[in-house]
Amino acid sequence: MKKINTGIFQKVPAGYTAFVPANLPFEGIKLDSEIINLLSKAERGIGELKSIELILPNANLLIQKYALKEALLSSQIEGTRTTIAEVIESKKDNMMDVREVKNCMEAMEYGINKITKENFPLCLRLIKEIQGILMHDVRGGEPNKTPGEFRKSQNWIGGVSPATAAFCPPTPEVMIEAISNLEKYLHGENDLPDLIKCGLIHYQFEAIHPFCDGNGRTGRMLIILYLISKGILNSPILYLSLYFKQNRNDYYHNLSATSKNGDVYSWVKFFLHGITAVSTQVIETTKAILDLQKADKAKISLIKQSSEIIDFLMQNPVVEVKDLQIHLGVAYNTTNTIVEKLINYGILEQISEGNRNKRFVYRDYMDLLEQGCENFS
Repeated sequence: MKKINTGIFQKVPAGYTAFVPANLPFEGIKLDSEIINLLSKAERGIGELKSIELILPNANLLIQKYALKEALLSSQIEGTRTTIAEVIESKKDNMMDVREVKNCMEAMEYGINKITKENFPLCLRLIKEIQGILMHDVRGGEPNKTPGEFRKSQNWIGGVSPATAAFCPPTPEVMIEAISNLEKYLHGENDLPDLIKCGLIHYQFEAIHPFCDGNGRTGRMLIILYLISKGILNSPILYLSLYFKQNRNDYYHNLSATSKNGDVYSWVKFFLHGITAVSTQVIETTKAILDLQKADKAKISLIKQSSEIIDFLMQNPVVEVKDLQIHLGVAYNTTNTIVEKLINYGILEQISEGNRNKRFVYRDYMDLLEQGCENFS
């Protein structure tokens, strides 16, 4: 298919070459039968995700964990090395990698609440606020990198300087014009379906790279926020970063090829493939979790408050005896006996050493949540 003009590479007075993005909407994009077929599958996948939310007995419980999974996966793409269990354990807050994931969670929640509860538009002000939360007190969030504000200096990807970089985003002056155009595109009307428009928005944001740091995580968060702002999703149930992580080389290659070769169509196909693949994975994981919940409630049905116990463990899969005691409102010794029974049933597993301040994990549930979240070697 015909290559699309996505921008040009231009030499700047300092001697290096920087990308000057074309404004969205890109001219000449046509949807062939392959893209239309991929779009149809992606839209069906999104529709099934919305249906799942309606039938879940406690939708918020799983959605919170899926939002955590997206935050973790997006952070892992940037090199963060931690696990869902470590993020859940508040005692691990001192770990930089854990803080990065928690910041990502907090930024996503902030953006969603602004859009859904305050009817705030998805705009540059909100994007800057989100990036400021994301980069607070973590690597790349130093004051000289102006977290929460657009960059005033040249950044680059790869290499040790703009002259040796694999890619230089637009200069600060061009960047401001480009990001302002992107804001208009977020709310403008055109002939492209919203899912394709969403993929182009993510590409354009990454090509502009408007912040000194945190562009990848902010740009992936922008996907969720855009879909929610359009009513395509009701919540952050689509952890698309799983697909980006599993196909990391293709992810970066397709973004790069869109800028360098005008190969918009390969990027759009990749993006739609990702939505379909992750929608299927979310549905399968949700069904497996519901089956586990049902089976484990039946397994411990003779224990008083059995249903409440399993629901609590799904909300708090890493626990100490005192956590369950406070929730159930029973004596410590009684709770200790319950925990021993849960261990015998294979529901809980001790993950701490020794006999003091024991910590336990709901292993089967955690294994389902952590599928695809393994750290890179």
